[in-house]
Amino acid sequence: MEFKERLKGSKPLLGTHLTTRDSHWAEVIGTAEFDYFWICMEHTELALPDVYNILTAARASVNQPKCFVRIAENNPNLVKPLLEMGADGIIFPMIKTAEDVRLAVSACMYPPKGIRGWCPRRINQFGLEDLETYIATVDQRIMKLIQIETREAVENLEEILTVENVDAFIIGPCDLSASLGHIMELDHPEVVRVIEEVIGKVHSAGKHIGVSIGAYDSDSIAKWLKRGVDMISVGGEIMYVYDCAHQTTGNFRKALAVCGGNK
Repeated sequence: MEFKERLKGSKPLLGTHLTTRDSHWAEVIGTAEFDYFWICMEHTELALPDVYNILTAARASVNQPKCFVRIAENNPNLVKPLLEMGADGIIFPMIKTAEDVRLAVSACMYPPKGIRGWCPRRINQFGLEDLETYIATVDQRIMKLIQIETREAVENLEEILTVENVDAFIIGPCDLSASLGHIMELDHPEVVRVIEEVIGKVHSAGKHIGVSIGAYDSDSIAKWLKRGVDMISVGGEIMYVYDCAHQTTGNFRKALAVCGGNK
């Protein structure tokens, strides 16, 4: 079943962030049951060849999660090569207005619906997929994901929600809290109120909404699921390695204490 159809189902979808250049992580983490990978080019050193390798590894992994790439800015020139190499969707950060959203969506779609230039490569299996099928289905296959993480986006949300062909909106709680004047105060009453209002308005408009968070413990995930998000992106390879490394050294210290420190 296509991702968009699954998003319409009753079960929220789970993703995780990939931020490092080593594509092995995509293959390793792809053995877990994540629905999608969030590949971040906004805050990392990832370049196009790195993303290409990550896409390749993800498709070779056991569960073959969908791969969405967050670009550094709302720029159609950044979108084109990522779609040609087979990204399943684009995540647009720091959106502020409906016009920003229209530009983002347009960059993902061919004329007359959009402004995307023509040069399919890996996305249509280098020509193995016939052009008629590709043209008829590609706009529906690509996910257009719009981040709501600025005060301006919240103020313009009603107009933003009128833009067609957006597949999901994604709350960025950290940047949103900063934009509201309460950086990293995610439980501040104003931040909580705005987040709940955004989720309510998006759902009232018949749209899907998700969130991107660093935490991946069950309590943090449950907190957002109770708010009604349709998709949630958690953790990432650096966090998993960090936590496991510290757990391992902690296990050693516990074992050492039990053994009295003797060889």
